[in-house]
Amino acid sequence: MTYNRVWAIGDVHDNYIPLKRLVAQIPLTDHLVFVGDLTHKGNPQDSPMVVELVKGLVEAGRASCVQGNHDAKASRGKNPEDQFLTPEHLTFLKGLPVALKWDGLLFLHGGVDANVKFALTNMEMGDFWNSSGIKGKAKKKLEKARFVRFLDGEGKMIYENREVIGVDPFWAAEYDGSFGTVVFGHNPWTSPALFPHAVGVDCGAGWSGELSMGPQDPKVVGGETPLPDLGRGLVAVPFVGGQPVWSDVLMEECQQNPDPSLREMIEGDFSLDQVESKVKDILASGRSLKPALQELLDSRRLAG
Repeated sequence: MTYNRVWAIGDVHDNYIPLKRLVAQIPLTDHLVFVGDLTHKGNPQDSPMVVELVKGLVEAGRASCVQGNHDAKASRGKNPEDQFLTPEHLTFLKGLPVALKWDGLLFLHGGVDANVKFALTNMEMGDFWNSSGIKGKAKKKLEKARFVRFLDGEGKMIYENREVIGVDPFWAAEYDGSFGTVVFGHNPWTSPALFPHAVGVDCGAGWSGELSMGPQDPKVVGGETPLPDLGRGLVAVPFVGGQPVWSDVLMEECQQNPDPSLREMIEGDFSLDQVESKVKDILASGRSLKPALQELLDSRRLAG
């Protein structure tokens, strides 16, 4: 089937109703590409409905999807929040490619650093391609694309919470277009973000308000905002001939789901399994536990 346009859909994060409404507005003659993070941060009971909807679209050939860092984590099925996902859902999430090309656009969840460049250099991609066949060292390096935000002096990913905004460059501001225009999620913006060779489409459907989630204004890190502030929600950006059509962008508002800090979890009514999951999440993302533990210690001191 020939598709008229391709739509990039931002991080879903369990927002089933907004996703269903969004998809219903997109013509059947258009193709959808999800930039990952279908799961987590929302209502866990909605997670299987989100995955089932996207899985059905992919299997019908109407959509494609790349694997986000939360999809990779959920595919292991070891966290309490993933208890509602079926074995078929876990298999689907595990099998998602880290990167894909559709009509010349390169879709991935996070970004491009030196490791991702190494994996993609000399790769025969063409206009329609996905990374499922990559193995070995190149596969390990490409998997960094699920996490990339800021870069160090060697062009490699800085692990979350270790970056200095205003000093360390955001990857999309440095990217030279070597692999074509990149469409990505992972970093929440108040409006779709435009960079010289990249477009960010995560508008915070799962944003919790934590400062560690990244900058909200693209201009702070060298990007532009071609649209006014759309608020927080699930966004779909259409592309024609590799170019975004800003006048047709769709957005569905999402209820903000607070992501409690480690201190709030320890001091609140949370189970030991939930606290353990929070700690594993922090470590899996490459973040240091020190800020969370320092917050906990400071709260104990203030409490006397």
